[in-house]
Amino acid sequence: MSRKWWTRDDAIRAGTHRLGLRRVGRRVTAGFKSAINGAIRRGLLEYDGQLIRQAK
Repeated sequence: MSRKWWTRDDAIRAGTHRLGLRRVGRRVTAGFKSAINGAIRRGLLEYDGQLIRQAK
């Protein structure tokens, strides 16, 4: 993930595509949302509303 701002949905879509997943259901989406929130809490990502990016 670059330093540009991504919507959370776009980041999830890009992440699942990168992992080679063709179909993304509720469980996968929930897992990615949880991982994003955890990364925000640990300071790995920063956010502005629905937009996220890699922290400095």
